[in-house]
Amino acid sequence: MNSTRIGDIGVSYCITRCLEKNIPVYKPVSDNEKADLIILLDNIPKKIQVKSAIEDKNGKAEFNIKSSTSAIYNRKSKVHHYTKEEIDYYMLCNIARKEVYLVPFEETKKNMVTLRYDNPKNNQKKNVKFAKDYIF
Repeated sequence: MNSTRIGDIGVSYCITRCLEKNIPVYKPVSDNEKADLIILLDNIPKKIQVKSAIEDKNGKAEFNIKSSTSAIYNRKSKVHHYTKEEIDYYMLCNIARKEVYLVPFEETKKNMVTLRYDNPKNNQKKNVKFAKDYIF
C-alpha cells in the first residue's frame, strides 16, 4: 500500500469516528491546506491534521507528523513541520487496530509521535504517551 492510500484510509476512519460521536466534521476542498479536517469540539472549530500508521511493533505505534512533498519537475522534496497556527490537533489513526487518537499539537514534538500500548521494558512513565490516554 502506498502512503497516499494509507492516508486516505486514515482520514476515512477519522471522519467515521467523528460521525459516530455526533461531532460535525468538515473537509477542505483542496488537498493543499495544512489541515485535513475541521471538527467542532464543544461548538468550537478545531483544525485537524490526520496521520496514519499501518501497524504497531514492540507495544507501540509511531506516527510521522511532518509532511513531505516532492516536485516532479525538479525532483526536489520539501519537508514541512506543522505549527500551532496551522493545526490544533493531530488525529492519529492506527489502521491495524482500527483506533483513532486525538493528540493536542502542544503535546507533540517536531517529527514523530509515539503512542505506547504496553509499558516500556524499563517501566519508565515520564514523557511516555500511552494510547489509552488519547483514544478518540
